[in-house]
Amino acid sequence: MPTREEYLELWGEENTVPVPVAEWRSKFAAPAATWPEVDLLPIDMSVAFTSYIDGEFSLFDEFEIRYEEEGDTQTFLILGKMPETATSFFVLDPDTGVIHLMDPEDMTLETVNATFAAFTRFLYRFAQFVEADEGEETRPARAEILERELKSIDPSAFVRHDNWWNMVVLLLKGELE
Repeated sequence: MPTREEYLELWGEENTVPVPVAEWRSKFAAPAATWPEVDLLPIDMSVAFTSYIDGEFSLFDEFEIRYEEEGDTQTFLILGKMPETATSFFVLDPDTGVIHLMDPEDMTLETVNATFAAFTRFLYRFAQFVEADEGEETRPARAEILERELKSIDPSAFVRHDNWWNMVVLLLKGELE
């Protein structure tokens, strides 16, 4: 597992934001194994992720979805968003540790990673991939290797063909525009 220093070196100190992981661990019910080994997220990760949020919501806001039929509410914590979108947020379910892609306008949830720990590892591996990029000629073969590595970390992220990480890998392979 990479150390905090390795995350900082790869993402860059100026390109990270501290995450209140210790506070969340004590406040929320997610199992211990779901929490990441570091208390950082990158601010900008190319086409994959940004923690720069402007508008109605802020980074780490608690967002509640109310389910009318059951009368229940579910809380999510905003971790970031898809770059180039206004409201496709990466959110943490603090009761399970699952990361979802959520659109608060239509209340849709798409599972991204089984745990917050897997999500940060994916972002780390993606940053390594980007840093070592030598261009379009070698990118597809390297994307195949990245896909295998990511699947070994969290196979659930690739269950559906249209899941977020599948789409990112397809883009890197040159199979999406």
